[in-house]
Amino acid sequence: MGISSKSSWLRRARALCLVAATALLIPGFLWGGDLLASAQPSTSGADLAQQYLAALGPAGTAISTAEAKLKALPITASVAQVKAVVAPLPKALGPLEALVKSSAPSPTGASLQSLGNPTIVGQSGVKCNSYSTRASGGHLVIGGVEYQDGFQMIGSQNCLERYAGYTWQIGKKYTSLTAQVGYDLNNSCTGSTVKFLGNGSEPLPFTSNGHLRESLPIPATGLASVSVNVTGQTQLTVQVYFNCYVMENTPALSSGSHVDLVNDVLS
Repeated sequence: MGISSKSSWLRRARALCLVAATALLIPGFLWGGDLLASAQPSTSGADLAQQYLAALGPAGTAISTAEAKLKALPITASVAQVKAVVAPLPKALGPLEALVKSSAPSPTGASLQSLGNPTIVGQSGVKCNSYSTRASGGHLVIGGVEYQDGFQMIGSQNCLERYAGYTWQIGKKYTSLTAQVGYDLNNSCTGSTVKFLGNGSEPLPFTSNGHLRESLPIPATGLASVSVNVTGQTQLTVQVYFNCYVMENTPALSSGSHVDLVNDVLS
């Protein structure tokens, strides 16, 4: 390979590394072309600085390693080889992405919790679930980050139901709900899914990660972003289907469910 050709390849490799790292962080900032704002962390400045330092170390190492490996690739490198080099980046950049999100300004505008407490009804009319916000003393902690905006849907271990719905009257002035959903630190019930229902309990299709869905498995770690079209809906229900109930004589939950919906914005 000539010097000029090699230099050109190195420039392209560095650019690819930067693009790959940027692409991994951009989803935390942009969602459907809009700014995705997250909650302020409830830590001191010194604590937050230490959290950033702890996240930057692995992230920097991963980027440097990927850059070195990309530089070493031959000019004939395949797409599969490049993807293999950058594959470790998402895991290494995840903690940093979560901190960046948590340090962004809090979302403005209406939210579900700003409309008051929801009506909570479980399977067959059972009402043994509960609801919590920061204002009511709750703590929304996902992936080591505490969020200020959002609410928590709680299914007690002895609750005899397979699902529970949290319903708000939203009027007709809103066209969309954007939010993020994930398991709270206190959760011990994984494998659950979330749905959104409109007038008459009609399922509302929504987008998550670029895919149109009617239900979404809650990620075991981290957050999933959702965007729900609520045009023409006068009520909105967030429904959680549990995957930890005991199917014997009664469908009691075998463990407690704590699902957080954070950074929700009605527009």
